Amino acid sequence: MNSPTVVFVLGCIGAGKSHYIEHTLSQMKPFSEYAIVIFDQVMIQLESYKDCKDGIVISWPPEQRSPCYLEALTKVDEEIDRLVAHRQSFIVEGAGTNVESNVKAMLYQKSLGYKIIIHHIATPPSIAKEQVIKRNAQPENIRYVTPELSIETYARLQVNLQAYMEIADEFVSISRL
Repeated sequence: MNSPTVVFVLGCIGAGKSHYIEHTLSQMKPFSEYAIVIFDQVMIQLESYKDCKDGIVISWPPEQRSPCYLEALTKVDEEIDRLVAHRQSFIVEGAGTNVESNVKAMLYQKSLGYKIIIHHIATPPSIAKEQVIKRNAQPENIRYVTPELSIETYARLQVNLQAYMEIADEFVSISRL
């Protein structure tokens, strides 16, 4: 029996993590058979998101984020815990800024026999910022991300990247220009 695998797709906000998962990884074997946990998809399913009339602002520091955002983080953690409890392989995405928590989770998953694969979406911060601005301008979007957050998360990820590389069984960097 093969070991379960977690694929952690890292990149700053606006890097294209969700797009990469939905349009590339999910189309490739064996990844097409893995469960997928995408933060934004979890958040838009929440009643608190659907009821939000004034929009959701995602900014730095995290303590200033909306209760809906924090609820989505909890739901993502619960879904990952459920998948791990059932020894399922899965793909999850994140900005990689919460390195202590992520590394702790990865070490725990490794202790359970999981293979850890990291795909780093290396998007220049200026391109990521442009993507955030475009997404913010979409009329149906009630989730507003401060454009500077893409630059902040890019800088934080660069500092943390070595820690992720050291824990990964496989590390792939995908350049997005």
